[in-house]
Amino acid sequence: MDYFSSLNASALDPDSPTLFELISAHELSDLIGPSLRYILTHYAQRHPRYLLRLATRFDEIYAAATAAVEYHHLKNWNSTFTEKFYGVKRVRVLPSAGQLPRARHAAPIMVDNMRRLTHTQVLLSVAAAVLGPYLREKMDAKYETLKARALVRNMDTEYVRIMSDENVTWTEKFWFLRDYVFFKVYPAFTATRSAITLLFYLSYMFNRQSSAHSLLDWLLGFKYSRLNANDYDLADKRAGIVSQDLSPGGSGPSDDDDDNTPLLGRLINLVTTQTGRKQIRGAALSGLSYALPTAMFLLKFLEWWSASDFAHKLAATGGRRGMLEGNLPTPLPSSLEKSKVEQVDEDDEEEEEEEQEKEKEEEQEVSEKVSINLPRETYTKIVRDSRLCPLCAEPVTNATAIETGVVFCYPCIYKHLENGTSEDGGRCPVTGTRLLQCRYNADRETWDVGGLRRLMI
Repeated sequence: MDYFSSLNASALDPDSPTLFELISAHELSDLIGPSLRYILTHYAQRHPRYLLRLATRFDEIYAAATAAVEYHHLKNWNSTFTEKFYGVKRVRVLPSAGQLPRARHAAPIMVDNMRRLTHTQVLLSVAAAVLGPYLREKMDAKYETLKARALVRNMDTEYVRIMSDENVTWTEKFWFLRDYVFFKVYPAFTATRSAITLLFYLSYMFNRQSSAHSLLDWLLGFKYSRLNANDYDLADKRAGIVSQDLSPGGSGPSDDDDDNTPLLGRLINLVTTQTGRKQIRGAALSGLSYALPTAMFLLKFLEWWSASDFAHKLAATGGRRGMLEGNLPTPLPSSLEKSKVEQVDEDDEEEEEEEQEKEKEEEQEVSEKVSINLPRETYTKIVRDSRLCPLCAEPVTNATAIETGVVFCYPCIYKHLENGTSEDGGRCPVTGTRLLQCRYNADRETWDVGGLRRLMI
């Protein structure tokens, strides 16, 4: 794996994809069904009246939807939904494969068109992409049921008993014989299929030019290649033809300035005409290519959010309200209150001045307490000179920033936060802001310090 991960993109074959790309495409296809089933089952438990029937018939509904999506992609792109996501397509194996490189150099577009899948290969590929996973899912479920049944009753003993019992009908014997043969043969069938797949994988790794990726590819007569500029040009031409058919008179694609058709008329043409419905269907199916990476990003984000320690700490502090606890400024008086203040008499004004003086004294006490009882002159010097640590008033060594952005010496800020009291601890020594990643440990009567960031100065 280290060898393949260090390969340069320019050293890879521009026509034949690597085995790891094909395996990734197929594994991604196998993961879509279980993911959708899990989501549907989750919401069916909340809304059983509307979604329970869909959950019970999920396999059939998913198979029908997969058939429509795969047929659209195989017909237009010669690749399945997940294969197009990885930039891989299926091409026919031409009889004169030895002369193919020279022919592609002379007429690349003509060769690409000759290698496109036939209508029969498209239909067979759709059947294999839909029926293969569907039958495998059903057979796996059937085998697990029979395996659980065999743990209770021995299948061989049950076989002898049922076949020798005259009271058992021939229909019951037939169904039991079918289950018995399936239970005995299916493990060998699975092992054989895995061995054949492994052999094709090894053959493809060492000879990608003439080897098929799987037994099904060899039987259907196609192999894998990469999407190129010609495939995207064909997609643009198909979109241009549809736009031409929808334009007034069908004379060609018209600009918005020249087209006098109102917006409502265009919408009616999209819904009522066959070409319009075809365009809507194609846009909806092609839009799934953008929905897949978006869904993968959201899934990874939710996985990170659920596993991240930040989410638990944020929830423990009560979210944003807990982060701002004790840091909100005093609200200003309203206009009505201001008008009343202006009308007070001189005695009331004197009382207000006394209250303001008391507030200033309290703020001074808090600032002195926050700055670890440093002298006012030293504290002012620290504020003016950012190279000094606010705790030791010396040049910062092993600079460390906390959540508020203030920089301290690492030993100073760590000891200060760890040894704080349960009431006044866990706050920035300069601003007094509560630190989100500091928690008080009641058992040890100390603070668990977090959120310190070392700085390279």
